[in-house]
Amino acid sequence: MVLAPAGTGKTFSVRQLVYLTQQQSSLVPICIVVHRLANFIRREPHEALRVCEHSFVEFYLRQDVVKPSQLEFLLQALRMRHVLVAVDGIDEASDFKHEIVQWISSQLRGIRTVVTSRPEGLSAQNLEHMQKSQGFLLVDIKPLSPEQQRAIELQLQDNLYYKNLLAFSGIRTRHDQLYCSMDEDDRCVIEQLQSFDQMKKNPDMRQRNLAGQVLGYHVGEARSKALQVANEPLLRELAAKLRPAPATMDEVWERIVKSTDQLYQVAEFVQQPIKEWLERALCQEFGVRMEFAPKLKDPVRVFEKAEDDYKTEFADGDLVPPTACVMDIVRCRVYVGSLKTKIALLNKLIHDRGCLWCV
Repeated sequence: MVLAPAGTGKTFSVRQLVYLTQQQSSLVPICIVVHRLANFIRREPHEALRVCEHSFVEFYLRQDVVKPSQLEFLLQALRMRHVLVAVDGIDEASDFKHEIVQWISSQLRGIRTVVTSRPEGLSAQNLEHMQKSQGFLLVDIKPLSPEQQRAIELQLQDNLYYKNLLAFSGIRTRHDQLYCSMDEDDRCVIEQLQSFDQMKKNPDMRQRNLAGQVLGYHVGEARSKALQVANEPLLRELAAKLRPAPATMDEVWERIVKSTDQLYQVAEFVQQPIKEWLERALCQEFGVRMEFAPKLKDPVRVFEKAEDDYKTEFADGDLVPPTACVMDIVRCRVYVGSLKTKIALLNKLIHDRGCLWCV
């Protein structure tokens, strides 16, 4: 079991372990990303929990693996117990943390298992239970030396992903500090808050165009302002990832325009009404401060997110672009002064879904 603070490389270490196992061992590696497992369970919790009581690994694979041949191979290896199971981020299970700890202890006996968590993510009782039931060995990740940190910064100082990783690590560290400063009751409230993605498995939730119909592909020149000029660095970065590789940058940009123009026409039309509604519904009621992003989300990032998260979600992809599932085009940052206010605000957004979906 790897216990280490946020941003120290637990997930990267798990990925390295999976890669090295594939290359150097006859074992079949299976990686369970716990926050994804928790989201899968929340879709149909009663049925999901029933299935997970039998095999939470099989449940996860059936939800996560798209190709039937790959799924059958992994399930066969699991039945033969010839696998290495990596459970990454058990601290991110929130309301299902106790169940997952129990499943690991009862279902993975005799199977090589690696679990990662932040130290504060597991209670002393859960930690003791896992050590006694399966004899987990506790290890930490050795932090980078100052020389190693400086070498990385020199190599990656202009890399956007590295800058985002540093920022994310700082945010997670601060979140951990805030979490540790709360009393037990407030921690329980925070852990029970649930995120939801209404796009998943629900085609009716997809974005509409200005005519009120589900978004379609655009033909011809871009009409929205956001698509008049491409972000060249982001475009080159995306083109390097696409398979099959595009012949030209113009080809990539044409695909983006075709998939996102109707989406941006709507976003530009509703941007000001959304701002007015949020200021009226949230700022006045909760006394929070809001800061709107000066620009809409970049079209390249929208296209990339749609390809990563929603490309295979629905069967009518030839008629409706995956970008119809992307919601965070108009964005703002909300500054909340207290935990009580934050919970009340989140509950309003979650339960007042008609307004939330419009946003």
